[in-house]
Amino acid sequence: MPAYFGAFENLTLAVFSSVLPKLPGKLEASWDGVRELNWRMEDALQHPKIQKTQEEINVLMGLPRNAIFQPPKREEELFVFHPGCDAPVPSFTRPTVVDEDGDEGHEFFVEDPETGDLVSHGPTALEDGKDGDSGCWYVVLHKPAVVLRAKASVKAEMVGRKKTGKSMRVQKVVDGRWVQLHSEELPRLGVTEAWAPIDGAEMGLPGQPLLQKM
Repeated sequence: MPAYFGAFENLTLAVFSSVLPKLPGKLEASWDGVRELNWRMEDALQHPKIQKTQEEINVLMGLPRNAIFQPPKREEELFVFHPGCDAPVPSFTRPTVVDEDGDEGHEFFVEDPETGDLVSHGPTALEDGKDGDSGCWYVVLHKPAVVLRAKASVKAEMVGRKKTGKSMRVQKVVDGRWVQLHSEELPRLGVTEAWAPIDGAEMGLPGQPLLQKM
């Protein structure tokens, strides 16, 4: 039964994914988009004609006539379906290193023969880099918000906003003027790359920091 419903959900989402972006408002091709559609349909389903059409759809799908389709809850989503194969691929916030055995990691530990304790040994990627900026968090200082851009330029396309007091995880700092958002920040923006300015001079506000490292 779980396998059946898992396959049913994947098939259903595949159909929704092709339809949702074409609807007014261009809903997101995901379970969030399905939830938004259900919320918008609550009032419409009070109309007898709409109810009848929904019942006919249920019958065609092999469901009970009065069935109510409920997308999985957020906490139940272990995997997010991306029919367009456009999901962001998460990566480490810091580059890995390789030891003498060819193993890859951020840091390596070996057992001390005298004490039996594990101690750091060999190359490490966990020390602060040149700018100390790998895999860190910044908080927005600028009011009312900081504009997120597709590239590290004020002329680049706007891809979102971060309000004052909100934090963001970054993976790279460029010249102390721009931060590149970590891949974990990108799904909610629906983009593959996003940047935020640190220096107010980028926006004609010299001497005013827009972000602060946490």
